[in-house]
Amino acid sequence: MANLKPPPWELKGSGYIILYKIPKALTLKLGFIPQSLKGRFKGGVLSVIVVDYKQTDAGPYRELLYIPGVFYKEGARRSISKIYVSTTDSLINGRKNWGIPKELADFKFEKLNSRSEYIMVRKEGKPVAEFIFMEGRFCFPLKIRFLPFNLIQVYENKYYYNTFRGEGVAGSAKIRHIDINSSMFPQVSSLKPRMVIKIKSFSMIFQTPKTKNLG
Repeated sequence: MANLKPPPWELKGSGYIILYKIPKALTLKLGFIPQSLKGRFKGGVLSVIVVDYKQTDAGPYRELLYIPGVFYKEGARRSISKIYVSTTDSLINGRKNWGIPKELADFKFEKLNSRSEYIMVRKEGKPVAEFIFMEGRFCFPLKIRFLPFNLIQVYENKYYYNTFRGEGVAGSAKIRHIDINSSMFPQVSSLKPRMVIKIKSFSMIFQTPKTKNLG
């Protein structure tokens, strides 16, 4: 049985953010956007994020997620449309607390050298995504602050209005390799990233959401 932990949560870890800027129509074709939100999709920058949480209220876990851009529902908000996590505790708490549609997968993080890291995500033995990231050689750490960042999630006939804030230390990075299984994650392999960021460390608070019945 999962260890239920109500919000707010404090999370600490590291990870990578890949940012893409593509036409709205192409983003919609990548799939996985809930039908109830498609009509409210505005477009904008989409994000693929890989996280290694070292400390959370549900213990350490790893995560791969996709945010297609901005939606409009009582103000501009983003939404996580596809997400995998490495533990059952994270999966159940994410769904129950914030309406985030988490799925369970296996994660492998392997340091190839001092600057490069290999990451593999599999679900039930099938590959989901594979990355090789490389940190910039002349990268100077940059302090960043996550301002109140709003998410809207639709789960089990409810809207979840989520807000988080945090801060961290980041630097530039590059993708040396990316391979995506398009049946299990949005196919971004052929897209050119606008930016790749290495989050060397961060601390974040995920707050208690407001909810509203769908319809």
